[in-house]
Amino acid sequence: MKKKLHSLLMQLIFLFSAGVLFAQIQTPLDIALRTMTEDAKKYELSSNDISDVVVSDKVFTRSNGMTNIYFAQRYEGIEIYNAIMNFTISKEGKVIFTGNRFIKDIAHKVNATQAEISPADAISYVLADLGGNMVVKPRLIETKSDKSFVYDKAEISYSNIPVKLRYQTMPDGSLRLAWDVAIDYKAGRDYWSIRVDALTGKILEKKSFTVHCQIPNDKFAHSDNHGHVAITYPELITIPQALKKTNVFGAPNQYNVFAFPLENPKQGARTLLSDPADLIASPYGWHDTNGASGPEYTITRGNNVYAYEDRDADYSSAGDEPDGTSNLLFDFPIDLNKEPEKYTNAAVVQLFYVMNFMHDFTYKFGFDEYANFQEKNYSNTGLENDQVIALSQFDANTLTNINNADFSTPSDGGNGRVRMFLWDNSLSADKNVKVNAPITVSGAYSSTTASFGPALSFTSPVTGDGIVADDGDLDNPTFACSPLDKGNGGDMPGKVVLIDRGGCEFGAKALNAQNNGAIAVIICNFEEATVGMAGGAVGSQVTIPTVMLKKSDCEKIKIAAGKGLNITLQAPDPNVSGPKLIDGSLDNGIMAHEFGHGVS
Repeated sequence: MKKKLHSLLMQLIFLFSAGVLFAQIQTPLDIALRTMTEDAKKYELSSNDISDVVVSDKVFTRSNGMTNIYFAQRYEGIEIYNAIMNFTISKEGKVIFTGNRFIKDIAHKVNATQAEISPADAISYVLADLGGNMVVKPRLIETKSDKSFVYDKAEISYSNIPVKLRYQTMPDGSLRLAWDVAIDYKAGRDYWSIRVDALTGKILEKKSFTVHCQIPNDKFAHSDNHGHVAITYPELITIPQALKKTNVFGAPNQYNVFAFPLENPKQGARTLLSDPADLIASPYGWHDTNGASGPEYTITRGNNVYAYEDRDADYSSAGDEPDGTSNLLFDFPIDLNKEPEKYTNAAVVQLFYVMNFMHDFTYKFGFDEYANFQEKNYSNTGLENDQVIALSQFDANTLTNINNADFSTPSDGGNGRVRMFLWDNSLSADKNVKVNAPITVSGAYSSTTASFGPALSFTSPVTGDGIVADDGDLDNPTFACSPLDKGNGGDMPGKVVLIDRGGCEFGAKALNAQNNGAIAVIICNFEEATVGMAGGAVGSQVTIPTVMLKKSDCEKIKIAAGKGLNITLQAPDPNVSGPKLIDGSLDNGIMAHEFGHGVS
């Protein structure tokens, strides 16, 4: 009996040991594949629906030991856009979360397996949809496979243009073969991901990689009792004190900044931080790019972030980045009673600091090298060459885009990009025209005010939808030199009317619009300038405000006429002291919020 009992115990010990060994050699990928097969019936997926899958991402998170595995569903080697099944697997080998966006019965839903238009043609269709012209055709620079290509940016994109064959899910459940085009469109404000029907060239879906945070300025800009100006953000992002450690990078590494947990300049003074880079997230400091001791840059550039001012909005540095010299001492003066152009270096340093801080902070919570934005991944996991490009005081020279901040996040291996704009503290004397919508043309525009008609008021702004005048004239209908009842006069009640300069006196144009119910007139100049406007013979009869915009501004705005264009004419606030503009690059809350878009 003892022998039998001993034999049974030995068998149980062997079987238990073998089970433990088997569990130990099961990789997270093995577990995920097994779970996918087991769960297929639960999700009503056939064996054909899961027979062609590919691992699109496999991420190990050091902070908790979990592995996240993402599978992309395919049909005959062609990925289905956003058809993903994902698993989170604990370090003990347990599946603790499953997400499913696989599509069932795909074999009966696809329409084709061979494209009839080329990837270059797909780019042309995308450009036409965005309203652009193909001056120079993009050149094919890389063939990754027979389904994936990369074209150069030519004159239409700020980045090279990847084009990949996919299936697009349609509202009726069908799957249309499509080219997926990613274009960082120069003539707009978005980094687009667009699916183009690979048979017809029709645009099937558009999604933007760019998340805009444009907010009406009256909710944010304000002055305190001492005339100091700050931007406040409605949702306070609570971030702990700067990560404490002692780094030795062979240089002082000092940054004079509004340090976390301050949200903005109103909450406290600047601090000269020493060695703020985190040892784990940025082991070689914030100015390294090669993974060896010593900085590669003494300017606001490094592995995680490249920050510079881009006041002319050309997405390139003018070579004037703040330079900390060999000491890496970034201590630049700032006077918040002056306009932002007087403290550009300090603003760029602040932006560089915040983006690096957020890199190191989120690294601690699992947004590590595999996913984070880095020029070089020291662990050799994930894709490199995707540091954050941080643009300070963006478009400040023209101010056609204000009260905004945004973050563009392409797929891993593509640079994240944050744009920090200036914000209105009050309307300046010549920026009396504000386009409220659509967001593509919104902002403040320089104008001159007519010498006839009522003066603009701060307390009684004039707001209405914008339309372009048409008096029915065959040659120059937008001059509005004739009564508008033969054109679109019936559409003018309550509208702000855009009228081209030329053909008759300014007063006559405004009066024709007024007689058809317009509440304001914008004269569009044929020159890149604004000029004074006299009313002429009928100017005394005009009772609505009239302003003038330069040619390029009007052309930009006209595109949105009839498509949600909304305009306000308003005088500056006479009671606001301090600078007329304030800099989003000084508001830690906004910048942290934008980096959050890069994470999500």
